[in-house]
Amino acid sequence: MKEKPKILIVDDQPENLFALEETLKALDVDIISATNGNDALKQVLNHDFALALLDVQMPGMNGYELAELMRSDERVQQIPIIFFSAIYSDDYHLFKGYDSGAVDFLVKPYHPSILLNKCRVFIKLYTQKREIERAKNYIDNILASIHEALIVTGPEGLIEKINQATDKLLGYGEHELIGKPLGVILPETARESVSPGEQILIARNGRKIPVLFSSSPLRGEQLGSRGMVYVATDISALKRAEEQIRASLAEKELLLRELYHRTKNNLQVIASLLSLQSAYTKDERVLRIFREIENRIKSMALVHKYLYQSKNLAEVDLKSYFADLINSLLKSYRGAHSHISLIFVADEGIFASLEAAVPCGLAVNELITNSLQHAFPKNLTGQIRFSLRRGNNHEIEIRIADNGIGVPQDFDFRNTKSLGLQIVVNLVENQLQGKVDMIRSEGVEFRIRFKDPYYSKYRPQEEGISGQRG
Repeated sequence: MKEKPKILIVDDQPENLFALEETLKALDVDIISATNGNDALKQVLNHDFALALLDVQMPGMNGYELAELMRSDERVQQIPIIFFSAIYSDDYHLFKGYDSGAVDFLVKPYHPSILLNKCRVFIKLYTQKREIERAKNYIDNILASIHEALIVTGPEGLIEKINQATDKLLGYGEHELIGKPLGVILPETARESVSPGEQILIARNGRKIPVLFSSSPLRGEQLGSRGMVYVATDISALKRAEEQIRASLAEKELLLRELYHRTKNNLQVIASLLSLQSAYTKDERVLRIFREIENRIKSMALVHKYLYQSKNLAEVDLKSYFADLINSLLKSYRGAHSHISLIFVADEGIFASLEAAVPCGLAVNELITNSLQHAFPKNLTGQIRFSLRRGNNHEIEIRIADNGIGVPQDFDFRNTKSLGLQIVVNLVENQLQGKVDMIRSEGVEFRIRFKDPYYSKYRPQEEGISGQRG
């Protein structure tokens, strides 16, 4: 229930108090009366009054003395006072009343309408004041409940208001920052404007506190700027966590690079051992088997080499990888196949995960090897064409074609005794969940299409966005 405004009436004559009470019944107020100055002082200390009506002439303590005592106490000095007097109406007493802190001076007998109208004015002012105080308390409670630091500055850049979170964050006492320039806690204000985002606040002890900072203008009448409102969220814990994560990732990256490096070295050692072992046989069939196994191992070692050297340990640049892989294959068949030329065409910015690059590289190794060994018998001059491109819906498309002797019409590459083609079908369609097709043309062409089933874990892509990196 809303509390009514209170009016204090003080008079040593009971009949005068009764008359005042009867007059004031027309107002929606609570009336509290006192017959002397001491009782009146007790009442003003126990109640919040909108107005005090004091008789001037009273025994013991007259109205002037009571008013002066009320004005000397900060708790009650704002109560408006109207004096009543049936004897004193001259200028001397009129001015003495105003000097004592009165807002008006009425002579008895007074007209009830005049008194009521004057009372209504002060009651309205009191009510408005209370509403403003309630609104202020409401806002202050909101500000106190906000965990983020909130700072309000005026048009000149001086701090006008802060909340408790600001004092707690920066270590300042209550109101210690009021009237200080914002640059005391935010040196970035040396610039023309404070940009939102991460900033550094300076605490009272000089400690630098990282915060997430935002600002907005405080608008006044006629939409003019009356200052700024700043909100700062302490991200010290987040920064510490980021540093820990960064350090952990750096350690894991170092270990992963070392793992890739050692895997590459071990595979190269195995390939070298196979190469050395092949020197002890003259059987061409055995030599070919050694060479094929060696090239397969080299293709896997090459993937780990690129991952070891890459800035991103999760992906392989397929253009560079296939260029090195095919160049390595041509070198391994150097001399016997110098009559075969290569055309290499590849789009930039096509990347694959380690899980996809290894089987894909092995499949390309088998198909290039197949063309080198079977497409151009008896030193027949020819050409092998390799192309790598990004297909529709983020597919990777690889084409390996030669203009050699081709294959018989009844040849089914899916049902052949050739280990190399069996490996290609298994790698592409089982491991990569893609598709491999053979096309008879001037010679033969193999087309591989697949979506990297692992790559989305590292770099999710949206439909309709090119898979190429910028």
